[in-house]
This record gives sequence, structure tokens and C-alpha cells, in this order.
Amino acid sequence: MKLYVDTTSKQVTASKDPEPKNDQNGNQKSEKNTGRLMWSTQVFVLDENGGEVITITTAGEKPSVKVGDFLAVEQLEAIPWATNGRAPARRAEGVPGVCRLCRGSGRCGARRCAAGRPA
Repeated sequence: MKLYVDTTSKQVTASKDPEPKNDQNGNQKSEKNTGRLMWSTQVFVLDENGGEVITITTAGEKPSVKVGDFLAVEQLEAIPWATNGRAPARRAEGVPGVCRLCRGSGRCGARRCAAGRPA
């Protein structure tokens, strides 16, 4: 069973640049079925109840985000059985950046917002 987290009402900001997700020997991990390289991106999630710093794992190309970017998390999955006593693991299909002005709504008035979408 997959448990997805709805992030539509949350503000997600990159708090650390993406880094390779490494194994205990320092080698970058890859997805079992696809061989795609895995990346860890630390983010700050804020909603009406407060904020929390979490790390999200993605696979494929390195996410092109940097510290301070607002993010639109795609299919955030909580993986509670992979915790080994720690907070639940979190995985997402992607963490693309969104426009700082309109936060991805397209209402910023710019011809093209920072996320590359028409305004």
C-alpha cells in the first residue's frame, strides 16, 4: 500500500541543495528496477500548524533546485515501514521549482514565471 501526502495547502521550500543519496560505503544509490540514480533534497514544509524540515528522495536526474526555491512536490509518499526507528522515509516523483512571485499559480503577471510556465 502506498501512502501519499497532500501538499497542495503547504508551502515547501528547499532548505539544502540536492545531494546524492549514498549507501553506507559512500556510493550513490540507484532504484532497484530502473537503475536511476537517487537524490536527497532537504525541504522546509510550512502550513497553518507550523513547520518541519524533512528530506525527500527522488530518482532520475538531479533536481534543478537551490536553497530558497519554492517547490511543487509531485506525489509525496510516506514510507513508514522503512524507518528503523526514525521518522518515516519520504519519496516523491519530483520536486520542481515554482515561481517565487505566484508560487506556481500563474498569476504573477510575468510573461513566463520562474517555473517555466506561461503566466
